[in-house]
Amino acid sequence: MFKIEWLEKKAVIHSEDSAKPTLEAILQGAIARVAEMKSRFPSNPPDSFRIIDGQGLLVTAIVLVRTGDGNQRFR
Repeated sequence: MFKIEWLEKKAVIHSEDSAKPTLEAILQGAIARVAEMKSRFPSNPPDSFRIIDGQGLLVTAIVLVRTGDGNQRFR
């Protein structure tokens, strides 16, 4: 079991559990939900998210970066 924490300026604005079987599936699902999360929190949209494992250890953190043309990329 993993937890996805959506962050805005390093503060958790939303947390959810994921029962997807692999880290790759969790990452794909979270990336697919970026637009939804931004629309759910229009006043303070997430600028990153992190994935925490069942033991509470950080697995990865993804920063959402706006490009000059208004699109987003991830790092």
